[in-house]
Amino acid sequence: MSSRLPTIKLHRSPEGFEYAQVQGTDILIQYGAHEAGEWRQPASNDYQILILLGAKCEVELSSQTGRGKTNRRKISGSCICTVEKQTALAVRWVGPSAFAALSVPENFVARNGGTAAMTGVAIESASKYTSANGDISDFNEKLTKFCRDPMRLSPDQVHGWGLIQASQIIMARSRPPLGKKTRVLSDEQLEKINQYIEANLPNAISVETLARVAGVGKDQFARLFKQTKGRPPYHHVLRFRATRAQELIEEGKLSRSEIAERTGFSDQNHMKKTIRRLFGKSPKIRFCPENNTGASDTGVEKQGTLMGTL
Repeated sequence: MSSRLPTIKLHRSPEGFEYAQVQGTDILIQYGAHEAGEWRQPASNDYQILILLGAKCEVELSSQTGRGKTNRRKISGSCICTVEKQTALAVRWVGPSAFAALSVPENFVARNGGTAAMTGVAIESASKYTSANGDISDFNEKLTKFCRDPMRLSPDQVHGWGLIQASQIIMARSRPPLGKKTRVLSDEQLEKINQYIEANLPNAISVETLARVAGVGKDQFARLFKQTKGRPPYHHVLRFRATRAQELIEEGKLSRSEIAERTGFSDQNHMKKTIRRLFGKSPKIRFCPENNTGASDTGVEKQGTLMGTL
């Protein structure tokens, strides 16, 4: 399949909304920042993720499915909307807000939590995602910065950001609802785990070690982590590695072999495969040589060293 390099263009919608657009192979990102605005999206085969970040923003979402069903929902403050395919929508807001619309294909959704996670139309406070998910703790800051200055980042950087955020939002949506008696890890335990992983990315990280960091037994930890984050701990570590590797690749200051070493991958080919599996084809990763020899891709040792691919 041919790869499409991300490009960036400035546009104005029929409603007068000025926005930038980045088109890549895996995702379409449209974004801007305005005091008040309106955004319309016709029904398509893609799923939609809409992000509005403004503490004093008043948002109204109207949607219409292919079956003719119409819904109107309102919310105050920063919010995230997820919309299933074949659904037309219109978003209106009053108050300063950064805005981003991510269009993602069905195969991307399936890789990152399943299409059931994106059924229907949902509009929720952005705090639900940022407070419960340490992966996107800098979510507000990054989005606001590049929405208010659309040309500040390169197309590659915006594309990489969009892939990671879409993946994390879909995975957050895919978590099963927690019952009243369901036990989960605390925010403090998750913060300690994330800090440990970030500080030890170049090294092997075991489930036993993460359990000690959280202060619980190994078997109990694996179960609690899955209930809390919706994925096993070794997948969580891989996402940390892949996310950091993506950032270093976009910075362009290190060689690919150095990046692989710093983020705990066995080699650059292993790194490339993992990023591709988690986030789709990265615009810069695709330039990695295809003729590496001796590449190791031996899989994940679930209860031991967390170094393999999914």
